[in-house]
Amino acid sequence: MAGISAYGAGGSSSVDQLVYQFIQQERRPINTLENDKSELRARLKIFTDLRSKLTTLQDRVKDYGSATELPALAALRASVSDESIMNAEVTTGASAGVTTVKTNRLATRDMAVSSKINNLDATTLAEQFDGTTQKIKVKVGGASEFQVVEIDFTDPAETNKDVMLRVRDTLNSAGIEITASIIKDSSTSSRLTVTSNETGFENKLVFKDKNGSSLLEELGFHAGDNTRRSTDGDTGGFVTKTASQLDASLVVNGIAVTSSSNTITDVIEGLSFDLLAEQDAEAGAITINVEQDSDTVKKEVEDFLKDYNEIIDYMNMQTSVDTTTFVRGPLAGDFTFINLRLNLRNAIVSPVDSAPSGSAFLLSELGISSDRSGKLSIKDSSKFNDALEENPQALMDMFTGENGIADRVENVLDRFVETGGLVDSSKKAVDRKIKNIDSRIDRYEGQLVMREAQLRRQFTDLQRTLAALQSQQYMMSQFSNSMAAQGF
Repeated sequence: MAGISAYGAGGSSSVDQLVYQFIQQERRPINTLENDKSELRARLKIFTDLRSKLTTLQDRVKDYGSATELPALAALRASVSDESIMNAEVTTGASAGVTTVKTNRLATRDMAVSSKINNLDATTLAEQFDGTTQKIKVKVGGASEFQVVEIDFTDPAETNKDVMLRVRDTLNSAGIEITASIIKDSSTSSRLTVTSNETGFENKLVFKDKNGSSLLEELGFHAGDNTRRSTDGDTGGFVTKTASQLDASLVVNGIAVTSSSNTITDVIEGLSFDLLAEQDAEAGAITINVEQDSDTVKKEVEDFLKDYNEIIDYMNMQTSVDTTTFVRGPLAGDFTFINLRLNLRNAIVSPVDSAPSGSAFLLSELGISSDRSGKLSIKDSSKFNDALEENPQALMDMFTGENGIADRVENVLDRFVETGGLVDSSKKAVDRKIKNIDSRIDRYEGQLVMREAQLRRQFTDLQRTLAALQSQQYMMSQFSNSMAAQGF
């Protein structure tokens, strides 16, 4: 008798296998949707990467018109004839030319020095002021009010050195722009110094004993009226005899100048210089020469072209169609982004009609040209260098003038990178498609859960039927064998 196939009748694992195979077949629409979603996520990354590249180029051209810093395309450099006397750098508003500077005196910090104090004097300051609170009035420069510093004396056993240490620490912790220090000037004596933290007359020290106190006087500062600005041997007082001599003194282009700081930033527009040393009276003036920094300008143009070329490379890759395999880039056929490449190129290579007479109107006049892929580079360095040397302003006019390259590039890119612009809109459209796919997948998944339960019931019933048939087959086989044994 023909046997009945037992496939699928071996238990629950067989049912699981059958259900799995059927469900995998019915999951094909979901798999297709998942692949679609992966492609859309890749498209989102393309938009994110593209926005980053566009923003980099836009930020660069915005800096060309910045009023807060020296534009890179107008780079100037300053050279100093004697860098041991001063150094200099160019800032916003500079222009090429020569400046002469004679440094007569450097700005200094105001400093007061106490008398020599015996560290272990038999008659100590602690004994003299025991049980009192000594008060010192301190201010720096033109501060409207004195700050009062108090020193308590409660231990007559303190040495003079102990007292000086407490005075130093109290002054340093008072929040005043001064620094107090102790200088050990011999094996048995020390001196207390008080120094303004900043240089110049506007930061001069003003301090005195408050009414009823005499600690400063006993220390030998002799600062009661703040006019005795002298030191002589072991006598205390101010190091600089005349307060006005705290300022730097220099002659700039023949004009006498004073400054509270050795960093001069506001004497000549666009030029900052640091005074490092005084010059002898008979020494000649130092020369500061401000000139075009061609190397920096060229590097900036190369960086601009590099940022542009990265965008062109990226757009070529994303919008292309392989002529052999016909594989399409993710943005192939998307005219919004195809036009971005074209408009950006036109913004850079089109003539700048607003450039003044005598300036270049095309990048090609500066030795800049493109290759077959549309990328730009300085192909003729000699032509570029000659153009900068002959008319350094021409490059600035081409880039930063009205409707110049910088303006045009920024206008093209702004439509794409601004909040709510074309890149944002494209990303939102993709996000909506992904959400729609997720909703469809959720519906399919719900249907598959029900389908799986249905298949499981059907295969379980089939399994029971097969088991019953197998049992009947076995009984019939046994009956047939028995009859044969009896000769029937």
